[in-house]
Amino acid sequence: MRELLKKEVEKDETLELARSILDKAHPDAVNVIKHWISIIQSRWEEISSWALQVRIFECMMLQIYLFDCYCKLNDVTEQEKSCANCIYK
Repeated sequence: MRELLKKEVEKDETLELARSILDKAHPDAVNVIKHWISIIQSRWEEISSWALQVRIFECMMLQIYLFDCYCKLNDVTEQEKSCANCIYK
């Protein structure tokens, strides 16, 4: 995610530069520049959305793993109590 945030700064700087070029561009070039600005913006949306989905998936998998560990720890604790009861009877 840190890498994505760094790239977002670069993307914003690139769009800022493109808009400043657009202000000075020849009328024949305006549509081409606008086209590339929209490509950069839409591609960024795709990438950031994908990265968010991956992050959510990773968090879900971590929660499942932690829950599994918790369940196993409870099982071991219960077994330990059972063994302790057998020993002390």
